[in-house]
Amino acid sequence: EWAALSLRPFFTTIEYAYYQFRNKNEANRAARTAEAVFDSIDYEIEVSSGGAGDRLSVDGGKRDITKIHKELLRLYRPKVLETESFNNYIMKKG
Repeated sequence: EWAALSLRPFFTTIEYAYYQFRNKNEANRAARTAEAVFDSIDYEIEVSSGGAGDRLSVDGGKRDITKIHKELLRLYRPKVLETESFNNYIMKKG
């Protein structure tokens, strides 16, 4: 028998994240952290220039940014304003 919830997400790949930090300096430190981890121009990392400048967006295009997302959450504890991700599903027999 198949369980009632036979489709379960088993892995989520984050491709885009938008964060709000306590202040501009913390957002800039987080951007430098992300740049150090990626070390590639294929990723777009941007600190917002309007307002307080306390927001950061990390865009991997179609690439996975889950690693840096978790690291930024661990180090800086920002407020996550938005994420975009792909969900992969598997069939589980319950």
